[in-house]
Amino acid sequence: MRRFFFIAIIFSATILLVASVIRADEISDLQKQIDDFKNTYNAIDSANKNNKATLDQLNKQLDSIKGQVDFLEGEIEKKKKEVVEGEKILDYQKELLYARANQYYKNNNNGPTSLINLLIADNFSQSLQNFFYQKKLIDEDKIAIIKIVTYIKDLEDKKSSLESEQDRLTTLKSDVDRQSQFMAGEVEKANKALSEIQNKIADLTAQQQALIAARSGNFSVSVGSAALADDYNASLNGWQANAPGGSLSTFSFGAYAGNGANYRRNGMSQYGAWARARAGQDYNKILQEYYGATPEHRDMPETINTDKGTIPFEKQYLYGIAEMPSSWTDNDSAALKAQAIAARTFAYHYIQRGQTICTDDHCQVYLESKVSDGAAGAWRAAVDATSGMVLPDNVSAQYVSTPGGYVDTKGWDTVCGNQGCLVNDAYDVASPWFYKAWYTNYKYGQGFTTCGGRSNPWLSQDDVVDIINAWIVYNKGSNEDRDRILPPDGCGGGNPFSKDEMRQKAGGDAVSSVNSVSVSQSTGGYTNSVVFQTDKGEKNIIGFDVNCGHADGRCNDFWSIFNLRAPGNISIKSRLYDVRMK
Repeated sequence: MRRFFFIAIIFSATILLVASVIRADEISDLQKQIDDFKNTYNAIDSANKNNKATLDQLNKQLDSIKGQVDFLEGEIEKKKKEVVEGEKILDYQKELLYARANQYYKNNNNGPTSLINLLIADNFSQSLQNFFYQKKLIDEDKIAIIKIVTYIKDLEDKKSSLESEQDRLTTLKSDVDRQSQFMAGEVEKANKALSEIQNKIADLTAQQQALIAARSGNFSVSVGSAALADDYNASLNGWQANAPGGSLSTFSFGAYAGNGANYRRNGMSQYGAWARARAGQDYNKILQEYYGATPEHRDMPETINTDKGTIPFEKQYLYGIAEMPSSWTDNDSAALKAQAIAARTFAYHYIQRGQTICTDDHCQVYLESKVSDGAAGAWRAAVDATSGMVLPDNVSAQYVSTPGGYVDTKGWDTVCGNQGCLVNDAYDVASPWFYKAWYTNYKYGQGFTTCGGRSNPWLSQDDVVDIINAWIVYNKGSNEDRDRILPPDGCGGGNPFSKDEMRQKAGGDAVSSVNSVSVSQSTGGYTNSVVFQTDKGEKNIIGFDVNCGHADGRCNDFWSIFNLRAPGNISIKSRLYDVRMK
């Protein structure tokens, strides 16, 4: 019991101490806080399990004592009744004895006269018999009285003993009851404390995930909400032409997110739909490919509630959807119609739930300027041509700009139907984001940003060695060491190891040079492994750990370590990626 009390004090102090040092821009601080809370949680949880076990034992003991007390109370009541009955019998026997003794002593007190009367009686034999009979009755009464008095005395002794036992058990019951109430209170406080810690861990983990997302970046721009121009330095051609020898670059296949903050390569590929339309597929075929369903007609509501107010649904809201570019023409009408049906379905679900839909890329982008944009005639024609058409209710209608040749809800989105023709014959290969090296972060309405003044995504030999050493330190180091696996140029905040410190932490396993790199892709749409040939032999690293789930933003796969340690905003945006070395 005392153990818990001290742990509770430590927990309270920990909350005050940790809460006072939170710096939202430092991943390492957040992870340290999470680790501290988890350690405190485990300590309290362990003590609380002991408290619960003790409470169960006390309650069982209390129930047993209560049963014994109840039994004794019944026995004492029985003894009280038996004493009362015994006293009644004793009173009767005493009266009988007094009467007989009185008669006996009267006869005795007559002295010689009585004896003479006895001798001269007409029936001497009968008189003598009566005389001795009376004496015998008196003697028997005396014996009976002695037995009754002994019986009553025994009852009184038993009653007294039971009352003494009752007093002892009542006192014990009070003590155990008090301990049980105290322990129940401690368990309740511990449960409350554990709940508070879980909430703290959840809050901090959410912050850390947000920071990791900002650092590694889930690119969620749609086809229609950003410029389509390619960044030459981020392309394979730019890297081959301009990057110095020995440099390394990671190329992501597509982006990792689509419309909505939590969507991941689900539903329709917008660039895939465009390519399929150019290949002659109609909108029904496109929808069937990506959603496994074709549209149906419904009576649509007149209006929709948006964060910009209530507006007409078909002729304004859908006209203003900016998820495909106005430059796409009637030649792309099948893709535009598929998009119109997907966007209508997506918004219709909000109307069915009675929710207000946002007008940015967290829901789907709506621009008032597009409603009257003369260049958007092909889009309005697609909306009108599919008026009232939505996908079945069991279809989520998610869509993504560039899934990179693999759609989670479909599989490989390539002409050959597998990964064998991934690079050249993926349906979304025409997207400028299909195969790209990232060194910028994108935020809706603010465009692309860099960190550290970088103008390209190329890593030097020294950078590559440092990332491999970071992977070594992550696997052999402490939590404190892992907390310092952050960009060495300060672009991730916190207190990162310098490259020299990282090499020292890696110790005898530290890598000094890299000769080559190769990757393998899984049939499940992710990079399976990244293999480096180094001066310390082969380093075979998991490419993307599908079993980790990235619950705290960190795993020991290359995707995680790279996104935590690469300088600037250099990052891998997709679970399916390539690593090249010049």
